[in-house]
Amino acid sequence: MPPWSERHSHGARGAVKLRAMATVWTTKRLWIPFVLAALCLLVATFCGPVLTVVLMITALGFVIDGATLLWSRSGGMAGHRQ
Repeated sequence: MPPWSERHSHGARGAVKLRAMATVWTTKRLWIPFVLAALCLLVATFCGPVLTVVLMITALGFVIDGATLLWSRSGGMAGHRQ
């Protein structure tokens, strides 16, 4: 169970601290896939051809994961009607 859940809250001061921790975690959760994709591409430049292909496919997966996370944070398809 995450530490910012209702069960772990310790008064008003603790609730503010836990909300801040939840915000930091969600921000990290958004950037982690993009950082990992960059690392995969960086490592791929120093590897052999087979490992390079595997790392590039992995990097593409991380980019897609990060893009869908950003998309869900902006409201998704329902929030952007034409």
